[in-house]
Amino acid sequence: MKIKQQKQIKAFLEKEFGKPKGNSLLEEQEKILGTLIENIKNKSKNQKKTLVQTILPGIALYKALVQKNIPEEEAYACMQKYMFGTVGENMHASMRKMELVPGFYTLYSHIFLKVMQNTDLQESVQEHGRDYFDVTIHKCLWHTTCVEDGCPGLCRLFCDGVIECAMDRYADSLFEYAKDPDVGPIAGWPPHQSAEESLSIIRNVLNGAECYAICEKGSEKAIGAVELILKGHNNRVTRDDECELGYWLGKPFWGRGYMPEAAKELLRHGFEDLGMQTIWCGYYDGNEKSKRVQEKIGFLYHHTAQNVSVPLLHEVRIEHVNIMTKEHWNALQK
Repeated sequence: MKIKQQKQIKAFLEKEFGKPKGNSLLEEQEKILGTLIENIKNKSKNQKKTLVQTILPGIALYKALVQKNIPEEEAYACMQKYMFGTVGENMHASMRKMELVPGFYTLYSHIFLKVMQNTDLQESVQEHGRDYFDVTIHKCLWHTTCVEDGCPGLCRLFCDGVIECAMDRYADSLFEYAKDPDVGPIAGWPPHQSAEESLSIIRNVLNGAECYAICEKGSEKAIGAVELILKGHNNRVTRDDECELGYWLGKPFWGRGYMPEAAKELLRHGFEDLGMQTIWCGYYDGNEKSKRVQEKIGFLYHHTAQNVSVPLLHEVRIEHVNIMTKEHWNALQK
């Protein structure tokens, strides 16, 4: 597959670093790019095509800069220059020409929606008019890939500073419910103290590749979150085909069946789409609501751990651990 962006990267590196060093960086970038492409072999054909032609070359460029002992801050600044001065400028030049076509945004909205559906970019609100197009994205293939490749901060550059990370808009509603002392402490984390703290937690904690906001139908307001925590992000999971289910929900929405519904869908996603064989889930002693959720969706008791550290609250607790295997999940679907 010919990667159009490589020509741009070559010219950029030669301009920024001179031909000898630029060629050396390009060689390293191409090597890393090959590895990144190999790592996405299990994604769909459309997802692979999108990633290869959009952000993987940029991720490889950033990693090559760091690999060649360029400090991370300088490497990021270099990426900013590349994305805004080269990629972004070329894109905007093309867009300015297309905007002259009558009805462009109406047509573009339909095309963009089709692209999102084919590349696992899910839209929830889409608006267009004579001279604008607006879409809210809840799960972005670019953001997921940046997180998986260990460079989530690059996502904003790839969005050209125009499309904000969708989860950021949930900071205010997250704070509204996460500040309640009945919500966090029973799950092992302290109540949030400000919207700024909630935003920081969204960016640095609720940024897993399989972390999702929970919203009521027809609403863009986050009322909780649910996540499949993958290997490398907790101490319980030791295999690539295992993960842990985590969740929380704002107090006004308890008892409505929202959490079992969201958790069931994530279990289905884990077993059917991600190829998981085992999904773990736990709750601290006394958290009867979490216990009932796990019982409702079919988790089976596995073991109880004593003196479990809860670092965010500086205490130890008893934790009950449950398990769901793919075999058991399949049996529940019959």
